[in-house]
Amino acid sequence: MSGYPEIWLRDSITEATGVQAYPVMAPETAATPYVVYSRGGTEREQATHPLAGAPLAAFELFLVTDSYMGGKEIAEQIRLACNNFAGEYAGCKITSVILLNQQDGSPEEKDGETTPNYVQELSFAVRYEE
Repeated sequence: MSGYPEIWLRDSITEATGVQAYPVMAPETAATPYVVYSRGGTEREQATHPLAGAPLAAFELFLVTDSYMGGKEIAEQIRLACNNFAGEYAGCKITSVILLNQQDGSPEEKDGETTPNYVQELSFAVRYEE
């Protein structure tokens, strides 16, 4: 059994930015800034195809901050750390990582405050070996 690309993604985000990364959903007690990541899907080739055994996983990241420009800076740190990565991490051989999209997300209202949390969205395609 090989490792999981989610472990590499989580650790890469935290190591590059110092920001806590949560799978699928952040706890209500999460303090900004934080990242939520999830796997949007995985494509697998047919067994006779040369890329069989090397799935392509799509990951969505949502970076939540209390400052718009602070969020842009952290998103850039994530991009620089993750885009074009190839290597082995925690038992998972990652053959390529490509940033597919980076954009501003919809702001999130905070109870009792006039300034929202700002959201940056990043999408990555990660090819790895099973």
